[in-house]
Amino acid sequence: MYCTKCGAQCSDDSLYCPKCGANLTMQNANDAKITGMDLRPTKPSSYLIGSILVMLFCFLPTGLVALIYSISVDNLYGYGKYDEAMRASKNAKNWIIASIVIMVAAWILVLIFVFVVGFAAVGMGLDEELYTHIPSIATVG
Repeated sequence: MYCTKCGAQCSDDSLYCPKCGANLTMQNANDAKITGMDLRPTKPSSYLIGSILVMLFCFLPTGLVALIYSISVDNLYGYGKYDEAMRASKNAKNWIIASIVIMVAAWILVLIFVFVVGFAAVGMGLDEELYTHIPSIATVG
């Protein structure tokens, strides 16, 4: 690599020109822009599909929050706010997980309620009383 200020030859890992003291890191950044190299960090996952699925099939309020964070990942990354885009990606993932946990907990509670009420009805004899008032097909006609 050569210094753009004085033309002296410099090693590739040096930060400053040994002859004139010019900053070579800015030169490397400019060279990267000229050659088309992208110095941005990789774009974090937006989890957009996951947030849409949990919004539709799991729990709407937390799925909506996940969707908002998912959409903001692309916007923040596009504006160069890489740390905020990473935080939004992590938040979207956490809200997706929260939606799934809430759905599973709700189904467990529903199943417990159904079994408890069902066994209580059987234990109290309500199931026999219920069936005695319903006419059977054989007795009709």
